[in-house]
Amino acid sequence: MRISNPTYEYYLDIYQKGLKRQTKFLGIFIYPEDDKATKIDKEQAAKLIQNQYSNDIITGRFGIENIDKSNTLFSSYANKYLKQYRNKDLRKVKAALKHFYVFIQTRNLNNDSKQEEVNKLLSKGNVNHIKEPKLSLAQFNKKIANDFIDYIKHNSNLKGETPLAYVKKVKAILKDAENDEYIRKSPFDGISTKKITEPQSKIKKEMLTADEIVALSKTKCSNEFIKRAFLFACYTGLGLSEIRKLQWKDIDFDNQILTWGRSKTKIGTKVKLGKNAFASIYGLDQTKENVFEGFKIPSNEGVNKVLKTWVKVAGIKKHITFYCARHSFASLILRNSKNIQLTASLMGHTSTRFTSLYTTVLDDEKEDTINSIDKKSIGLLDFGK
Repeated sequence: MRISNPTYEYYLDIYQKGLKRQTKFLGIFIYPEDDKATKIDKEQAAKLIQNQYSNDIITGRFGIENIDKSNTLFSSYANKYLKQYRNKDLRKVKAALKHFYVFIQTRNLNNDSKQEEVNKLLSKGNVNHIKEPKLSLAQFNKKIANDFIDYIKHNSNLKGETPLAYVKKVKAILKDAENDEYIRKSPFDGISTKKITEPQSKIKKEMLTADEIVALSKTKCSNEFIKRAFLFACYTGLGLSEIRKLQWKDIDFDNQILTWGRSKTKIGTKVKLGKNAFASIYGLDQTKENVFEGFKIPSNEGVNKVLKTWVKVAGIKKHITFYCARHSFASLILRNSKNIQLTASLMGHTSTRFTSLYTTVLDDEKEDTINSIDKKSIGLLDFGK
């Protein structure tokens, strides 16, 4: 087909008796500057695709109906996927899709205005400005998949394990589309996601020192639940979702052991409870099933809002969210034990891969060690002037 004189594009003219005729453009172009050999190569490439489609139609794997399905909007298929989703992390899938839609909406902006627009769309109250893109499953190619990974890494403002988790959620939707024969192959196939996590050399979220945790314990907080729960998390490594579900039966008072499982990994973890952990839950109503059932638990956003004020009043100049309690627990364990395997076990990590990121908390100890050697030196070495 001539698209502009004298440039042409190869396309398939697909017809099966009794079914609607289809046209599928192949993205193979003949340009005026192409020599004879190049034109022959492109013709052969087009014929290979033609043969593949013919074979698939004959075998019934990818018939004309499936070509119609590939024109389905990605957002329409994603909405169908959400309705059928039964896992507990539905909110995470929705959040991943929100980021994908923001990525599509901003991908053609230049670098200077892109981040500004991303921040604006992701800010509270701008949800209605995030539009579902007019992107069909057939148009979702490897370049879009790669560009989305770059967006997640550089523009999404996501931290820790979340960037990789969001990419995996979008990948899962495309894999389902492949299994349902909406597309021949997921655009993420063959694309490594290692570059999302490899450059991480340190934990991005803030961590509290032992002295700062003590300072918080002595500072009045506007919400008693948040104060007790946060301090308990600092001494046990629990996240907010685990705090919400924590039951008295999980605590062995005789042996001072807490048994819990991470919502993400379902791995059972045992933690020895010290005096500070017990002090955080002292006096709570043990006739109720859940440890913190006596409190009206705010939303995650509400929790972090109260934390922000509490931390400021305590004179701590760090950006602290509830999850920082978990990071603080890990850093304190590693700092005192120097044992990364032990820290991984207490954190409920499936491996030491993410736990190894906490080793940066020991950097200041390395410097202190070098300084102590200097202080104990019998004198300055003199190499001459």
